[in-house]
Amino acid sequence: MTSGTEHDADSADASPAPRAVLRCEYLYDREARSDKNGRISYRSARQRLQVSNLGSGPADHLHIEVEPVGGGESPIVLDARNGGAGLVVERLLDHTHIDFPLALTMGTAPQAKLTLSWEEAGEKFTEVQSIRWM
Repeated sequence: MTSGTEHDADSADASPAPRAVLRCEYLYDREARSDKNGRISYRSARQRLQVSNLGSGPADHLHIEVEPVGGGESPIVLDARNGGAGLVVERLLDHTHIDFPLALTMGTAPQAKLTLSWEEAGEKFTEVQSIRWM
């Protein structure tokens, strides 16, 4: 049997779990177009990477690295936020999301590995997710 103070000391030694729960999703809108013969075709428009914080705490200094999987390149990020420094967010509050506009080219790899790094109260956390663009 352990006393409450011993249990609390053991808990303090363990690494804290992140309060932020981050999820990445590739989203796009379908846009109808008609040609000169009146035939309707659809294209993907407003393509974006949406990063959501589903957790109970903010993610500070969030940095997202995109690494293509298989043959091809990473998509082009059309966002000039942070002086073109890439996928960086100073603070993503809990229960919010942010969109990064993307351009997928013929040379874009169909999948990518996303490495998310952030801080919470001075503690650093990292998570790796996979995403499919096509």
